[in-house]
Amino acid sequence: MKGGYALIVFLLTLSAYAQSPEQIKLVSGDYPPFTGESLPGGGLVSRLVRATFAEAFPEAEIKLAFEPWARGFANTENQRYLATFPYFRNEARAAVFNYSQPVIFIENVFYRQKSAKPASYDKKTICLPLGYAKGSLSELIAVYDMKLVRPATMLQCFKMLAQGRADLLACSKRVGQFFTGHYPQFRTLEVSPSGPGLLPVPLYVIFPKRSGQAIVTRFNLALEQLKRSGRYQELIDSYRALY
Repeated sequence: MKGGYALIVFLLTLSAYAQSPEQIKLVSGDYPPFTGESLPGGGLVSRLVRATFAEAFPEAEIKLAFEPWARGFANTENQRYLATFPYFRNEARAAVFNYSQPVIFIENVFYRQKSAKPASYDKKTICLPLGYAKGSLSELIAVYDMKLVRPATMLQCFKMLAQGRADLLACSKRVGQFFTGHYPQFRTLEVSPSGPGLLPVPLYVIFPKRSGQAIVTRFNLALEQLKRSGRYQELIDSYRALY
């Protein structure tokens, strides 16, 4: 009986989205290679998110816009968009947004100059753009009394590292591969071969709480199905081939 009751509740929860909406409006920002208007398919995470929504709502037209992060966030909170992505989880966002299951996990690394000698992390300058979650960096910075600099973009961080204005740069491994592969001036940079590592971080799609939980549940089920079918890994592999 308990199983049957749970199924009924689950079906009722999805009733608001039993019929596919005609159009799904999404918004993201510039975070190559994960998202970006100039990237193939809008970036790797954009491809994963669009494929998941297509699985959840096969009859719907999916429209993806790109806006500055703060504007896209505000417009999603005001329900001009159904959802926005990719976002790290924090308490402030969780107060007004529902989170999907993780869409992807990113492997974080440090970049440095190839010519840099292995040395202590004490009092080094580390770069991380504004809006990027510090995560486990906070403890690392405190322990080693490091100086954190926060320019507006990741591109500026790479420029600072290449110019010797920063000692280290924290970013996703895929982000680092994108910038060092696309900008010749950054090919003097490499992943730091030693030192304290950073924990893998999940990225999410976020939905305004005022929209309800049903749409999030349906998205999560579609994401699970995408993974089970092998399509999820195919999208990651095919995008990796582009770089």
